[in-house]
Amino acid sequence: MQKVGVDAVFRPISDLALVGGEQKFSGNAQHRGRKYILHHGTILYGFDLSLIEKYLKFPKSVPTYRAGRNHRDFVINIPVSAGLLRQAFCENFSVQHREQAFDLEEENLLREFILTRAAVVRVSVQSL
Repeated sequence: MQKVGVDAVFRPISDLALVGGEQKFSGNAQHRGRKYILHHGTILYGFDLSLIEKYLKFPKSVPTYRAGRNHRDFVINIPVSAGLLRQAFCENFSVQHREQAFDLEEENLLREFILTRAAVVRVSVQSL
């Protein structure tokens, strides 16, 4: 993270936190089934943190470094622009970034997902 000017530290079991305030900006989770593994991760940047407690319940299991803090006091956006993050990912994973619009099939699938599966997320399909 130092390449993008962020002083961060790994906190077990799967978090990245800013040094100093020990605030989490990234985490990962995994679910293992008999025939699959689902792994997902997040990096928060530019997120409206006033909404976080609306969408996330307080977890049953918490890391020690959380120190009893609620979501609003524990979670933070990484202080980096989306463009700088994208550039760092592309450099570190040796990929080229190409901006492209959704094709019609992808757009329809996204609309269907938003309407049927992501009702809690307020997304304007018109902004696609």
